[in-house]
Amino acid sequence: MLFELGREDGLTATTLRERLKLDAGYLSRVLGRLDSISLLTREQSASDGRSQSVHLTGAGKTAYATLDQRRLLGSMAAIRELLGDPSVKDPFVLRALGPGDGGWVVQRHGELYAREYGWDETFEALVAGIVADHLEARNPRRERGWIAEVDGRRSGCLLCVEEDAATAKLRLLLVEPDARGLGIGGRLVAESLEFARGAGYERVALWTMTSSPRLAPSMSTRGSSWWRP
Repeated sequence: MLFELGREDGLTATTLRERLKLDAGYLSRVLGRLDSISLLTREQSASDGRSQSVHLTGAGKTAYATLDQRRLLGSMAAIRELLGDPSVKDPFVLRALGPGDGGWVVQRHGELYAREYGWDETFEALVAGIVADHLEARNPRRERGWIAEVDGRRSGCLLCVEEDAATAKLRLLLVEPDARGLGIGGRLVAESLEFARGAGYERVALWTMTSSPRLAPSMSTRGSSWWRP
């Protein structure tokens, strides 16, 4: 949304919804959140009295410039890599999950899912249980976690855990908003698939959640087959 407004300030909410293919209710929640943290303002559209025009504030323009620079750097690196430049380095690094990372994974899942989806603290509790199980009982030969860093700052994460003898499950995939567009999500998944192959799994599933403004105790998960050798 910030990218769209950064390129064309004053778009109506209707135009944003159509361009980004968003549900009207979800769009309203995101606009409200960005308004509440002073990244944008809304006013009645001069061309359509039934709609609002949306404008970035000074803080919003700064946020857009930061995101746009990261996207540009990522795109430039991708182009150079395609042209065969051997000096190209990713704008991020991946490393194994280490001390202190588990707490960050729990915190950022709780904060981001509350901000972007309106989910409550029960999701954070669920994530805390997953992380605790992984740290306490994981089999290093069959399970692994990764952290992505941009300029030394944690910017993404993913766990690969054992579902059964033949199936690995990818859990807790997250990329920080200001690091999206750099290819972090794709690299995390590719790294986990390579690990799963080496660990002898026959298939990989992605753990996902049903989208709900508030999570109930009966929240469900589903697995999607990503790879079979």
